Amino acid sequence: MLTQRALSKTLAYTIIIIVIIGVIGGAYALTRGGGGGKKGLQATTTSPIPTYKKLVVGVVASKIVLDPAIADDYASWFILSKTMEGLVKINPRTGSIEPGLAVKWYSPDNGKTWIFILRKNLKFADGTPCTAKDVVRSIQRVMMLGGHYSWLVTSFVFDVRAINDTAVKIVLKTPVQDFPAFTSTPVYYVVSPSYPFQNPLPGATFGGVGPYKIKAVTINEVDLVVNNNYYGEKPHAQELIVKIYPSSKALAAALEKGEVDIAWWGLTPDDAQALKSKGYTILESDKSAVSILAINTETGKPTSNKLVREALAYALDQSALASQYDGDYDEPVLSVLPRSYVGYVDAFKAYAGLNQDKARSLLAKAGYNEGNKLHLVLITSTAIYGTGATELANLVKKQLEATGVITVEVKDLTHDAFYGALIQGDYDLALETIYPVYPDPVFYIILTLYSKANYNLGITYTNPQVDNSIERVLASVDYSLRQTIFEKLQQTALAGDIPAIPLVEYPTLAAVKPDVKGVTILPNMLLSTP
Repeated sequence: MLTQRALSKTLAYTIIIIVIIGVIGGAYALTRGGGGGKKGLQATTTSPIPTYKKLVVGVVASKIVLDPAIADDYASWFILSKTMEGLVKINPRTGSIEPGLAVKWYSPDNGKTWIFILRKNLKFADGTPCTAKDVVRSIQRVMMLGGHYSWLVTSFVFDVRAINDTAVKIVLKTPVQDFPAFTSTPVYYVVSPSYPFQNPLPGATFGGVGPYKIKAVTINEVDLVVNNNYYGEKPHAQELIVKIYPSSKALAAALEKGEVDIAWWGLTPDDAQALKSKGYTILESDKSAVSILAINTETGKPTSNKLVREALAYALDQSALASQYDGDYDEPVLSVLPRSYVGYVDAFKAYAGLNQDKARSLLAKAGYNEGNKLHLVLITSTAIYGTGATELANLVKKQLEATGVITVEVKDLTHDAFYGALIQGDYDLALETIYPVYPDPVFYIILTLYSKANYNLGITYTNPQVDNSIERVLASVDYSLRQTIFEKLQQTALAGDIPAIPLVEYPTLAAVKPDVKGVTILPNMLLSTP
């Protein structure tokens, strides 16, 4: 019901129609927020896309998780995006937000409550009807299971319920004007009722409502076939196979041998360049992945001292890191936003460039010197962030230790051990990458500065005024206001309090056989196949 209860039924109906049209027409503007370029929308061709009996995509991964409530890697999300959908989705050709399971949506109270109207006669892959109750169950299941990306639900959703079989009501904790775009993310995918409610099921083959259904799963391969119960356009490939490889070298070799048609997630710049010289088409997304050094500021940690955090910022040179890490594809970044996003500012400009004398001076004030060195534990995970994670971590170690006052112990942890260390606070620094799961500036700000979400990166920073500012952004469609607040938060909270230090930004790459057409990389870095 509209908040202005005194409105006549006719006027209220008119307002609702306007809101529906505005949301459908303007959702993309809300999502992108001016962020990102268009490299991620490159396709291998603009000509008509042929049909394929089979396409094979190769990825580097340690495992595949087929439960969106707990999946937290792009290789798994790629498969889930082919077998499931959220209420809205990203158009693979334009990058815009468009109807998914919901055909329309509106907010009757300026962003606090959202009503989604589902398509009629939706069916899961096995033919079971998909209704509003399944949407509710799927979202509640994410809230209960608490996977790594569940914060996209739990930080914002207060209540979710079915109004009828084709209408879902979601009440938020605080108004979010672009909330529909949140529902394009994997944690909002609607799963088959066969998924157990109280337990995760990483090897599930039930799927959801998507263009493909799961035919078979082995340790190193997932075989998908066209889902004839899908409401939308059928994909151009009758069968889509995802093969898992242990390294970029193995993935590149598989492409050259003809084992795969597309080499995607985990492909390194060096291997991509080598494949390009051999005639393969290389796709490059926007540089929307931002590597940061998350800092543990809990009491008792040496990094809880702001003097220490300032010293670390002065001791790191982003330009040198980028050129040494991979100068062809990586670029230095002085904020947690990608440079191409509206609202980005060089927040760490005052710290830019190597200033070891300043770092040593600050460390001396904090009680550290060559006779009493600062010992730091830096954690990262090759299993999560790829082989480049340890390379970048060791470059950070080298720069910090060049002060002569710091020693750094780098720990490359397994997937579960890394997230366990973040939860337990068993680290001083954590080298992580923010991927654009929701490609908007606000996503990066939320994930680093919003106390209701930043714990997922192991950032313990809490500032009620910052939280209030972020909530003002979420509630507003005034992009001038958004940009002003974004810039202020980067300059004051991020660079002033230093809960994290930005390092480099980079794209994701894909190598494609020349005869395979219609492949794109979406703004959220997911691969789109024909």
